[in-house]
Amino acid sequence: MPHWDSDTEKITVDYHNIINKKKRPVCVWLTGKKGLVVQSLLAVILFFMGMIVGYLVRKNVHETYIRSNVTCAEQVTSDYNITVGQQLRRTIELENIREDLKLITREARVPGTTTGQLFGEKIRKWLNNSGLDNVYMAPYNVLVSRSGSESSSPVPNSVQLLNNNGTSVFKCNTDNHPPRQLVMNPYSFFSKNGTASGDLVYANYGRSRDFKQLDALNISVANKIVIMRYGKVKGVDYLKVLMATRYKAKGVLLYADPADYNGPGVKNVAKTWWLPGNAIQRGFVGRWNRGDPLTPFVPAIDGMYRINSSDDLYATKIPVQPISYDDAQLLLRELTEGAPPEGWKGGLNISYNLSTLQNNQTVQMDVFSKSVQQKINNVIGVIKGTVESDRYVIIGSHYDSLTFGAVDPGTGLSIFLELAKKFGKLLKEGKWRPRRSIIFAAWDATEFGNIGSEEWLEENKKELSTRTVAYINLEAAVTGNWTFSADANPLLRQVLYEATKVVLCPDPGHHDLSVYEMWRQRLPIVPGSKDQSKPKVNDFTKVGDQLAFNYFIGIPAMDIHYTYKRQLYNLENYPVYGTALDDFMYVSTYIDSNFTVHKALAEVAAEVLLRLSSSNKLPMDCSDYNKPFEVALDYTERYYGERIRGANLTLDYLKKAVGNFQESTKRFQKVFSTLKEPDNFTEIIQMNNQLLQLPQAFIAPYSRTPPTGTTPLSSFSILPRYNPSRDAYYFVNLQYAIDFGPKDIDTWKNKVNFTLSVTTAAIQSAANILSDGVLNRT
Repeated sequence: MPHWDSDTEKITVDYHNIINKKKRPVCVWLTGKKGLVVQSLLAVILFFMGMIVGYLVRKNVHETYIRSNVTCAEQVTSDYNITVGQQLRRTIELENIREDLKLITREARVPGTTTGQLFGEKIRKWLNNSGLDNVYMAPYNVLVSRSGSESSSPVPNSVQLLNNNGTSVFKCNTDNHPPRQLVMNPYSFFSKNGTASGDLVYANYGRSRDFKQLDALNISVANKIVIMRYGKVKGVDYLKVLMATRYKAKGVLLYADPADYNGPGVKNVAKTWWLPGNAIQRGFVGRWNRGDPLTPFVPAIDGMYRINSSDDLYATKIPVQPISYDDAQLLLRELTEGAPPEGWKGGLNISYNLSTLQNNQTVQMDVFSKSVQQKINNVIGVIKGTVESDRYVIIGSHYDSLTFGAVDPGTGLSIFLELAKKFGKLLKEGKWRPRRSIIFAAWDATEFGNIGSEEWLEENKKELSTRTVAYINLEAAVTGNWTFSADANPLLRQVLYEATKVVLCPDPGHHDLSVYEMWRQRLPIVPGSKDQSKPKVNDFTKVGDQLAFNYFIGIPAMDIHYTYKRQLYNLENYPVYGTALDDFMYVSTYIDSNFTVHKALAEVAAEVLLRLSSSNKLPMDCSDYNKPFEVALDYTERYYGERIRGANLTLDYLKKAVGNFQESTKRFQKVFSTLKEPDNFTEIIQMNNQLLQLPQAFIAPYSRTPPTGTTPLSSFSILPRYNPSRDAYYFVNLQYAIDFGPKDIDTWKNKVNFTLSVTTAAIQSAANILSDGVLNRT
């Protein structure tokens, strides 16, 4: 027992006693020489068990997140592998693409409807079965447009010609030719509903110059119905309606004239790819094409502020309805006055008079369209990268359509799905995993103003803008079989050139050529010239999901496709665009009967995706920006120099900034081209990051008033755009400020000065990014 001495406050414990009293018998197997042997054996067994457990854990992690049979050192130096590219391209099956297109085009996929929701679930299932690392839905509650067939009235929108006593002379066919339940009746998305009636005026393409010409001829459209043909105002038909509204028209009729959608001299369109007279093109005419109209610049998720839908800030101010060119001809031939100016005659067998229906007749249009809030779903699939998993390469296609949508978006979506399957197969086999993460994005509600992609960008803007390498868009991917074509940010030209060089041309007579060689021959940089050293990469020529990536948040984007011979046909779009005739039969009969063009384009897309996601050095050349900036500067001097100097402003600082940027790109590219892994691993990562930051410099801040729904999306960026009428690049934001600025001279001068400053600062900022301006400024 312990003993306590109270005087000294010491406690004495008899440990010997305690040990003797508490002594327990010891296992004989662990004592003596025999115990030593047993203990040694146990230690060895535990050691090897630890080794086996460690191996199994490491093997599982290795197979899940890292390519099999690759060391850590190889992971750091992983690069684009030609063999992987060849294997991947060989696995792409045209029969899969064909069958997927058949499934896609069985019926319309209208955003927000039960059919649209079910199709989104089907895509999620397809991507899950492909073997991607993660697949999920990104839902949003947005405003969508509905036709008369789903409104309170059971009948479709109507257009009719009335006698002066109100009786009907004839009624336009605004119903569907295929079964009604499969596609939506023809209507203009986000048109104002209501009835409008009055005399008829023909306004050509509905451009500003067309209305000014009518004014000059003393022909008023006030309180009348205006009929206009689609085209010339690419992808933004709301501008036509806006012009008619400004001139106080009561309603608008739109039609596709055979001069713009059929070939020269084409008379018989039966059983051809040309547009028949009874087909009706649907289209977007709303005043807001930046995603959901009710949640501008914020994502349409729970808890966000929404504009009151009764404010009607998104729909047109007057009713709009599309009709066929057969019906347009019946209406236009009733006009009796005003000879058409040069260039106003289309392809119909009529005089194209401008105004005044005979015998006091009137046109009456009844539009039952309405806007409703509905849930839409993007479907997102992910392949996680290894070395740089926080860097993303995104490939996308929209899946919604208000008709069968075979060409647009079916050709792109079927290729998209095949790519997901084949990349997923590589993962399952453990043969490959990308250096950077790959995101497959299937967008919903693109037809209503790119809603799905815009909302996803708004929700993830900060993350995506700093981490995304590039966006690849597949939409109307196969509109013809003549040649490959691409609209792209200049930073992506090199990867397009590299990818197309390794894919064989699908043209039966040119299998000995690559896609690149045929592209170079048929679409050279300068048509008709001897300079055919490289094929032409276009500026963005059509509205689509790619624009917000490129111009709104500064992610370099591309839209790739196979096209028809535009120089020969001079078409506004493929003939049956937006009609109920855009079905599987149309694609498989008139465009790509054996689907070899689809396969070739899928191979090109696969190569682009592989190179952007797996190359240690990003396959980009920043000096490809130089020519557009140089031409845009010359354009500004030539067409606006005198006006700018007349306002006591100068272009000197802009010229200096462009010069600095060009020098910076040359120096940067000279160093970048010499770097190799593993010796320059750190430098490569650093310079890759500079290339990713570069497009961000070109995003312009808002001016003193926030942008509206009709502000050109390209005005968010100071990147030069291509003007085909003058065959030159120009600064959109600067031209917009000069040509459409305030009428007051002082206010106009301030606006132009501010825009010049924004443009100059952005270009100098880009130069600084490439030259580490903060560190190296003298």
